[in-house]
Amino acid sequence: MIQTEIQFNVHKWNRQILNFYWWATFASLVLELTNLFFTRVPHPYYLLRYVLLPTGTLFVITLLTEILSRKFSHLMDKFTPITAIFIAETLLVAHPSVQVLRISMILPIMISAFYFRTVRLMWITGISLVLLLTTALLDPDLRGDPTGLVTSMGLLIMGAALVRGIMQRSLELLHHLNDTMDTLMKLQVQTVLAERAAKTDALTGLYNQNAFQQFIQEVLQHLQGSRVHLLLMDIDDFKQINDRFGHLAGNAVLQAVAQAIQRGLRSQDFVSRYGGDEFAALLIDTDFQRAETIAERLRTEISQLNLPEIEGQVTVSIGLHQLRPYDTADTVFQMTDALLYHAKRRGKNQLASSSLHHGENEISAKK
Repeated sequence: MIQTEIQFNVHKWNRQILNFYWWATFASLVLELTNLFFTRVPHPYYLLRYVLLPTGTLFVITLLTEILSRKFSHLMDKFTPITAIFIAETLLVAHPSVQVLRISMILPIMISAFYFRTVRLMWITGISLVLLLTTALLDPDLRGDPTGLVTSMGLLIMGAALVRGIMQRSLELLHHLNDTMDTLMKLQVQTVLAERAAKTDALTGLYNQNAFQQFIQEVLQHLQGSRVHLLLMDIDDFKQINDRFGHLAGNAVLQAVAQAIQRGLRSQDFVSRYGGDEFAALLIDTDFQRAETIAERLRTEISQLNLPEIEGQVTVSIGLHQLRPYDTADTVFQMTDALLYHAKRRGKNQLASSSLHHGENEISAKK
């Protein structure tokens, strides 16, 4: 079943409809004054009967609606169609001999279409028909033309049916648009999730190797100065952990180390699970001394983790390299990987680092 109501910015449309009523009042005044130069009716009578009375009535009706719109704005969607009825009736009574004005009674029906409410359209149409019939019975000009009256009433009914059809069709299109937007939103969410999954390591939640490679390529393309450092971390004796405690325990160790690394880095740093038990991080916008401090703090905090899955602690060996403007991704990883294995050979649980200002690697003391 088609929905018969639609929500939209009624305050905006009420304001535009009120503006239309003011313009209609002004246009009526201009047309009546223009016709003053062509009518054979005595001017004093014409000004009173066809200018002042109808225009004044239109002005009072519109002004009253304007006042009500300020005091009872939540009821304006009900006032505006009723105002249209009074405006159409005023025009009809002012010029009963002008048959074309009978069709002005379709104005409130058209105004009702703005609100997309079928019930309101029906009772507005009913009131318009009753007023048209009542006016015809009271006014001899209208009463003497039953064919025109029946035709006018038929046109009102046809107009209301057409407006209702347009409303229903609009609602169908709206529902189709909503369905399309929902589908697009779901596709966007799926795309974002797929892109994230393609860049994220499922076990640790960190970025994966591909994402890290893309990021470091971008960093190297825009590298200025020497305030970026690559940090490689490898869990010591991880194979023995898997062999002794099993892969589930190994996975728990990887997750715990990943969480410790995330806690120890800053928001601007970029970290990934680079391999099986290896992690890589880019420390952004920091000097070498600060980078060493961060790396050493990570090494210490990881060594102090209490891991019940392996009944003890783990340690990591770390290689830290300060990026140079002429570095490539390959040279960066070769240099940092060499530092990492240098730390391994020196006894593990160590930090090996190099900077632009040191010709040789600096090795921190084993803790």
